[in-house]
Amino acid sequence: MTMSEVKNTALGVVCGLVSGATVIAGLEHVGHTIFGTPKGLHKDTPYEEAKEIIRAHVREASPLSLLWVIGAHGCGSFVGGYVAYKFSSSAIIGRSAGVVGSMFLAGGIANIAAIPHPWWWSVCDVLVYFPTAYAGATIVTKQTPLL
Repeated sequence: MTMSEVKNTALGVVCGLVSGATVIAGLEHVGHTIFGTPKGLHKDTPYEEAKEIIRAHVREASPLSLLWVIGAHGCGSFVGGYVAYKFSSSAIIGRSAGVVGSMFLAGGIANIAAIPHPWWWSVCDVLVYFPTAYAGATIVTKQTPLL
């Protein structure tokens, strides 16, 4: 790889992470509008109390609302993989998208470690990041890179 390709790939990864995280946050916000926010959680709630409120909310959440979150994570990873590969000039499809998928996977594992989830949710969430990031990158293969 030339220095220009390295720069484009790095730029693509950063833009992919930002765009993917924005999609995840937006879809989760829509989900809170549809399914409701945790009762008693406010911006000034102390950390330990907020953690308990969120844990209780996840225990009581409907399967549909939990699936919504998995869908948001998949959509964000898809968009992140798409954007990362669109900027990248690498001939290897999965390189930049794989980095984006890895970063989102790390965040997902941290989420699972911090907040207890149903086992099926944890399995599905861990499995969603790489395939969707790769799918986003494969859509770009017929297009030309931005840079």
